[in-house]
Amino acid sequence: MFDAALHPIFNSAAGEWALNFLYRLHSVDRVTPPDLIENWYYDEISGRFRAGDVLMVGDFPGFYGLYQSRETCAVFDQFDVAVYPAGPAGIRKSYAGGHSFAIPKAAHDPEGGLALAKYLTSPEVQWHEANVGGHTPVRQSIFEKMKASQSGQGTIAERDARRMAALEETITLYAMVPPKFAQYPLIEDILASGVQEAMTGKCTVQEALLLMENKVREVLT
Repeated sequence: MFDAALHPIFNSAAGEWALNFLYRLHSVDRVTPPDLIENWYYDEISGRFRAGDVLMVGDFPGFYGLYQSRETCAVFDQFDVAVYPAGPAGIRKSYAGGHSFAIPKAAHDPEGGLALAKYLTSPEVQWHEANVGGHTPVRQSIFEKMKASQSGQGTIAERDARRMAALEETITLYAMVPPKFAQYPLIEDILASGVQEAMTGKCTVQEALLLMENKVREVLT
């Protein structure tokens, strides 16, 4: 998306291919829900897949706890997991990052904040969140413990093991961390709006790319 000097380079053949692909899926082939952009956010995407209303989603690991019982997942024994497919260049990428904790300078109780942060990142809490909720543990020891706990036999256990292997492969090889500079959240909003306009046909792919490029350049100057 950017070169080493943070100049936008997404207005390119690769960017055009990507937007055309999304436009075709949403507006031409119509394999996505018609109200996807207006009404489907993280919870809705996960919930509708678990209800059996859609065939395939890219979901957050932290929803996986809801996939593990028939009470919260109607397709409990009817789905599988896989890493993201490769693009035309044979490259896989997964937009990546992680939630973190910080103690602001104005905190009334920094010692209490530090104690809370240590508790929330402790091995015990990491194990609970990974085992019950499906979150990806950032402690390598807990990740390995999760892998070992899901090495049993049976369809569900084998799927759980494939999920951990897919997570490890994605983190190790395909994770794409956004660039770190102060204006990036604003730029992310610009890109999201432009992608949506191209997907829905409100403007052409070329118009969307040029508009996004110009707006990003304005932010960065």
